[in-house]
Amino acid sequence: MQSDIARIQEAAIDYMPGLSSDEKKTRLAHMSYRDYLLDVVKADPGVIPFYQARTHGEWGVGIDAVSALDVWAFHFPGFAGLGLKPARAPHTGYTAAGYANPEGGSYTFHFPDGNASIARLLVRDLIPGSVPGRSAEDVVTARIDYSRLDRPASPVRIRLGSTAVRARNIGDPASPTGVEIAYSRGGEVSSVRAPSCVLACYMMMVPYLCPELPEKQKQAIRYLRQNAARLYECGG
Repeated sequence: MQSDIARIQEAAIDYMPGLSSDEKKTRLAHMSYRDYLLDVVKADPGVIPFYQARTHGEWGVGIDAVSALDVWAFHFPGFAGLGLKPARAPHTGYTAAGYANPEGGSYTFHFPDGNASIARLLVRDLIPGSVPGRSAEDVVTARIDYSRLDRPASPVRIRLGSTAVRARNIGDPASPTGVEIAYSRGGEVSSVRAPSCVLACYMMMVPYLCPELPEKQKQAIRYLRQNAARLYECGG
């Protein structure tokens, strides 16, 4: 198994001799990276756990659900000897096509500050006048007017420096009349009520923020956490 991993990582072997670059890409587009490793590279099945989760970061699924052509564009190992030309093919995925072109890069816009710019764009739309500019490019360096974020007369109010510590339904659990959110700010705990809310956070914190959550749902969250840990132990 270790020798197969070394071969995938380092060897420049043409596993599809006699085919042109375009023909190889067509075949790669119709098989998953997992099938490519098992059926074309002829790797030991024991190597699959080592690679299974490598596609999680970009696609959110394992190598059994991503085409071999797309992972080739992202410079995954195992394709060094195929002699594929650096250009997109008809079946290349949208983002992968950007990485496959000779100039490199992706069609997907990448913010230099990560997802922070996504939040800034949302604030710009939710609270007009709070973030100057009109495009995804100029939001990166835009200076926010923080005085506009939490005004009583505004239909949307953003309260910075406030950490949610509890979210619970109000009234009959079977037919709640609203929600109450408790949050910590400046060493004090306050609360706010609303007809409904959206809880967007690190999933593992949900049972602690919402202790009234049904036990079956808490178990489902724990199940995902435990299985994610097993994937990482397998080399994902």
